[in-house]
Amino acid sequence: MIVGLLICDHARKELNHPDGSYPEMFRRILPGFEFVDYYVCDGDFPAGPFECDAWIISGSRLSVYDDVPWIHLLKKFTREIAESGNPCIGVCFGHQLIGAALGGVVKKAPSGWSIGVHVFEILAHEPWMKPSLPNASLVMSCQDQVVELPPNSKLIARSPHIPNGIFLVGKNMLGIQGHPEFSVDFDHKLILANAHLLTPEQVSTGIASLEKPVHSSVVAEWMSRFLKNK
Repeated sequence: MIVGLLICDHARKELNHPDGSYPEMFRRILPGFEFVDYYVCDGDFPAGPFECDAWIISGSRLSVYDDVPWIHLLKKFTREIAESGNPCIGVCFGHQLIGAALGGVVKKAPSGWSIGVHVFEILAHEPWMKPSLPNASLVMSCQDQVVELPPNSKLIARSPHIPNGIFLVGKNMLGIQGHPEFSVDFDHKLILANAHLLTPEQVSTGIASLEKPVHSSVVAEWMSRFLKNK
């Protein structure tokens, strides 16, 4: 099965070792797939939604409401994927991109930055969500959120700071606000790199939260089953 990875940013080189950039991160958590990388942030787009069997939209330092040509093109392509019926997963920026492209609203979060480990309450259990969990903890790094879901959405998970944490649009478009592809070590380094954007309390609380268990491997299994329509 061929998965097209729509890469929306270049991970900072000083943070790459040993995790690598986004292509290496997704390959690590989703073994068994054949990936094709499209650096859409550099203008490298697929010819159409059927060029791959499934799609993943990565995170980015930009916002989906930024007036940037490739973001407008990616919204259009995301709508084409939705219409194609092929499965697509958006992670963080990708989650917000799905929301905005399909009729939802994305804004700066009223609660501010979400960093470190957040616990999501699972509200709905889909067939691909195996093994089942009542709650799922993921590492976070975002200040934007989907504040209004698109039409035909189903809310899958929420947290106190992220009301629309995981959602499904139709049957083939899945948004995940957390970062199952990030290791705890990478997120630790990312918090320190972004410390100038955060309060000292946010930094200390975010780093302390990284001691909590995370369910990245379980969520990655959900992603794998979703992409395979299982």
